[in-house]
Amino acid sequence: MTTTVTLAARDFIVVAADSLATASLDCIPSTAILNSFFEPGGAIKLDQQGKPLLASATQLINISQSLPVNQLPSVTKVFSLEPQKAALLFAGAMRIGDVSVKNIVAQFVVTPDFIACRTVEEIAEKLRDFIACIYNREIPNAEMRPTMEILLSGYSKDYWQPEIFRLTFAWDWSKQTFNVASGPEVTRGKYDVIFGGQYDVIQRVVNGIDINSWLNLKQRVREVLSNYKDKIEKDLAAHGHQLVVISPDPADADLDIFSKNWGGVTQIFANVSDLSEQAGIEFVQFLITTMIKAQEFSSSIPTVGGEIHIAVIAKNSGFQWVHKPYLERARDSTHH
Repeated sequence: MTTTVTLAARDFIVVAADSLATASLDCIPSTAILNSFFEPGGAIKLDQQGKPLLASATQLINISQSLPVNQLPSVTKVFSLEPQKAALLFAGAMRIGDVSVKNIVAQFVVTPDFIACRTVEEIAEKLRDFIACIYNREIPNAEMRPTMEILLSGYSKDYWQPEIFRLTFAWDWSKQTFNVASGPEVTRGKYDVIFGGQYDVIQRVVNGIDINSWLNLKQRVREVLSNYKDKIEKDLAAHGHQLVVISPDPADADLDIFSKNWGGVTQIFANVSDLSEQAGIEFVQFLITTMIKAQEFSSSIPTVGGEIHIAVIAKNSGFQWVHKPYLERARDSTHH
């Protein structure tokens, strides 16, 4: 997996990523299969109609876990899009078939479509279509296509405000289709820090809560409301009143308290727009370092790590490395 971070401030953009590449496989622990679909004696579990509980491969996919099986250090995930004032951050698959991410970028930046782009949105759309064609050519079986996520950050030619777009390529098991999408994360005149890849720890640090914990809390609130409804009905029945209490609607704005500002949890910052360039660099480095350190002390194999590669994009000066990949540093020393 990967952690990517891009910060759009008033006068610059910082892009950064870790450099550890991890190959993963979707695995199912034997205990999960036994507990979910088999009785203690070994017979397969049956549903209420007497049919086997295990009826389709989708049920196995739902209990599978993505586990790292191989690691490759010192992988570059940050790419300049010169001569455009823009950059790419890659998470997920580092190649599509036999085409590596590096070759995808190298091939894309010489296409007439890319050269003619005047806005970041146009670059996002052209890159989305370009990569979709590579997926179709290299891996015709859509179910076998690996997931890829890209953060595109930069400046449109006639504007001085930064923009960030997210591109995603992933198989949707529920719809049985391969989704290809691109959309804005930060539009002109807005300023924010955006995460890609694996970032649950960063979310907890920055927003005070990560998305999974947030969804779990929302579900707990629904359960509390539903249980309280049942309790009221039972209490009324015990006093001779047969009344049906209105079921709580989780979408009701008055009840869905956790959709308001993440439930009111404390955030680490309110505004990144006026950060200095050095502060922006240190903030992004802090976030990725936090993710790496959290995984070092977890009970699972780290999927984020290695050197942190950082670059800055400015409207007047374009893409500049702050902390280069090893190969870039080696080339610089050779040239000198």
